[in-house]
Amino acid sequence: RGATSRRTRNPKLRALNMKVFITGTSGVGKTTLIDELARRSYVAFNTDDIPGATRLEIKATGQAVEWPTGYVDWQKYAWNWQDAKLKELLSSADLVFIGAIVGNWTVYASLFDKIFVLTVDDDILNKRLSNLERHEHQQDPANIKKMIEMNQLKQKQFIDAGAIPLDANQPVEKIADDLIEALQAAEHELLSAD
Repeated sequence: RGATSRRTRNPKLRALNMKVFITGTSGVGKTTLIDELARRSYVAFNTDDIPGATRLEIKATGQAVEWPTGYVDWQKYAWNWQDAKLKELLSSADLVFIGAIVGNWTVYASLFDKIFVLTVDDDILNKRLSNLERHEHQQDPANIKKMIEMNQLKQKQFIDAGAIPLDANQPVEKIADDLIEALQAAEHELLSAD
């Protein structure tokens, strides 16, 4: 799931050489959007599903660790991309979508041409997190409460850092359409500049 690597078939974007990062807090719909893009035959990866792409680390040392039971103290831990695997994924096609929420994304931001953040209302996020089947290690009620409390702040931090907001309160098909439209506009700007 999410580890799809099909060739891009949309003729409107075929000439586009772009690396796209899709992020947002847990539960906003990153995996669902990556799956939808893969269904549309784009090269799209959820790095949580790719062996060696991300790992849990002690924040202070970078040492890999096993997931703790129950509450995950994100002041102590970081879920980080691994350099070689991320670069391998990005080099797999001209147009690549990467979906993730990782602690070290700013280290790799320059590898992406566009960064999008999925935005969602707190009540919808609460419903999604309560029904999330993935990442059971984060399903501790204290983690869910913290994610909802931090949702708006995290969205603002991504937007302030230059991420383009995408409304994830709507059906995934519409989110994917909005994303493709934004990339088509960027492609048009690039071609017009040439």
